[in-house]
Order: sequence, then structure tokens, then C-alpha cells
Amino acid sequence: MKKLMSFCAIALFFIAASASAQSAKEIVGQWRLVSGTDASGKALDVKAMHKSENVFNKFKEDGTYMHVAGAKVETGTWSLSPDNKKLTVSINGKTTEWTFVSFGDDKATITGNPGTMNYVKY
Repeated sequence: MKKLMSFCAIALFFIAASASAQSAKEIVGQWRLVSGTDASGKALDVKAMHKSENVFNKFKEDGTYMHVAGAKVETGTWSLSPDNKKLTVSINGKTTEWTFVSFGDDKATITGNPGTMNYVKY
């Protein structure tokens, strides 16, 4: 469950466009998880996974990160790979890496474990 929560948190913020990479500046802000699929393409129930419909990831300029799922808050750090195609999030000593599928001004899609997550900037 923690692995899934970390994955969702990371995915929430960063989905990179295959043609153009996003920058850290574009990722900074608050992102809401709106949907996701597992590795087989089956829809994930965000509300059931997080016990809340309100799941956000907040990325700060100083590299700190906050994952909020209802009343539960987890903090950690985040960074981008040198080519801006991978997002790494560390929470409570656990590190998860996400790959951007697409990224726009207000939408992002990332993939990793447990699947693909879709976010909107909030």
C-alpha cells in the first residue's frame, strides 16, 4: 500500500512530453491525481487506494515534496534526471522513480510502479 501511495504521489506531478522535456520550474506547484491504470491497463480506484478523493502532490522549488491524501500527509524530496525525463521522489527513506509519458502546462502523465498516473495542476 505504501509503495502504491508513493507511486501515486510521484505520478501526480510529472508527466513529460516525449518530444519536449519539462523543467523543474514547470513541475513546481500542486498537482491533483485524477486517474490511473495499473501495468495491465486496468483502471485504478484512486479513492479506494488513498481512502480519499483528494490526493495531491506539492512540489517546491527547494526540492521538497508533500503528498496529501485526505488527512494523511507525507513529506520528502524530489528531483529530475539531467534530461528531465524521470522524476525521483523519496519519502521516509523509500525512493521511487517515475518516467514522464506526457507533460503540459496543466496536465501530466507519469508511469512507474504500480502503473500510469494522470495529474492536473491545481
